[in-house]
Amino acid sequence: MRNRIRLRAAGAAGALVAMVVACIDASAAWGLKFEVWNGSAWTSSVNVAAGSVVKFRFGAYFDADSPPVITTADGTGTAQALTRFTGSNRAIGFVAGDFFQNVVRTISSGNPALIQIAGNRIGGTAVTSFGSQLFLADVPFETYKQIYTGEVRLSPDTSSRIIEIQNNTFGSGNTAGLTFYSSASLVNKQSGAPQAGGPGRLDITATIQVTAPCPSDFNHDGLVNESDFILFVISYQHMLCSFPAMPAGCPADLNADTIVDDVDFTIFGHAYDELECP
Repeated sequence: MRNRIRLRAAGAAGALVAMVVACIDASAAWGLKFEVWNGSAWTSSVNVAAGSVVKFRFGAYFDADSPPVITTADGTGTAQALTRFTGSNRAIGFVAGDFFQNVVRTISSGNPALIQIAGNRIGGTAVTSFGSQLFLADVPFETYKQIYTGEVRLSPDTSSRIIEIQNNTFGSGNTAGLTFYSSASLVNKQSGAPQAGGPGRLDITATIQVTAPCPSDFNHDGLVNESDFILFVISYQHMLCSFPAMPAGCPADLNADTIVDDVDFTIFGHAYDELECP
């Protein structure tokens, strides 16, 4: 019963985080944006089981309705598109066995230090840790630019925890953390850092909530309900774990005998009756 109370509290906290992030998205002017993949879309948070691999991406954004003010030798305008990010990022909440992997730069150019991994950190703290976007033709209006993608591999540690992916260092010395092309300099393609007199910076972080394992909770939402039943039926129809269309890892094989059959259905049925994961 105590675990169920904790689960409901965690769900309420997750809803509150979602509301806060929604407000941030609605009012933010410019900054860094971290997102995680929930299986169908990029989002600000996911709830997964220990041992999972979570895809994430990192980029820069600005609000089209309230873009940052950029002043260059050509005059003062507003942000048109990202020029460069300089800095490093990190994860808060890692335990032994959690680590970043497969980090790949997706912006047009950058220093190798940008995606170097050291413990829970990605990127260096010096000016050499940067990724740049270069335009040889007209600068498009681009409110979001992905800088790199990667994965978080979670350890088998089943303790419930929350991991937050966030910025670690922003800029270096006199080098700004973010610069943008200016709408006042589309021909000369000059860029600059957002001016203090304009909209402020507000970063959007990503969270990974790691929950205790619950084998019948196939979509890792803390409940064994109709959504999991649909996923079980698909596997039940394929039956053999070796069948090409069987979901990866054959999660519905709850007794680990390489077949999804009536024995697994009985195990699933008990979890379905309980509804909430223990």
